[in-house]
Amino acid sequence: LAEDLRQQAEQAEQEYIAQWQTELERFESQLYQAMCDYGATLRELPDGERISIILRGLGEENEENRLADKVHVFSKSDISACQSGNIDVATLQARSIKYNY
Repeated sequence: LAEDLRQQAEQAEQEYIAQWQTELERFESQLYQAMCDYGATLRELPDGERISIILRGLGEENEENRLADKVHVFSKSDISACQSGNIDVATLQARSIKYNY
C-alpha cells in the first residue's frame, strides 16, 4: 500500500510539473504576442534600445531549490518590426534573449 501511495504521489508530481511547464510556455507565448501587439506604444524609445521583462520566480530551479527569475530581452527594433508585420511573433521570440538569474 505504501509503495502504491508513493508511486501515485510521484506520478501526481510529474503531472503537476508538466502542467506547470505547459502553462508557463503558454504565458510566455502570450507575452511575445502582447509585445508584438503593443509595440507601437514604445515609439518614443530609440531603435537601439532594449526592453527587459523580468518574470519573478518563473525561471529554472537553482541550487537552493528555489525558482530563479527569468528575463526576456527584446530589441525595440524587433518589436517595431513585429508590430508592423515585417516579422512574426515566432521570429520575435527567436530573436529575443532569454536567461535565468
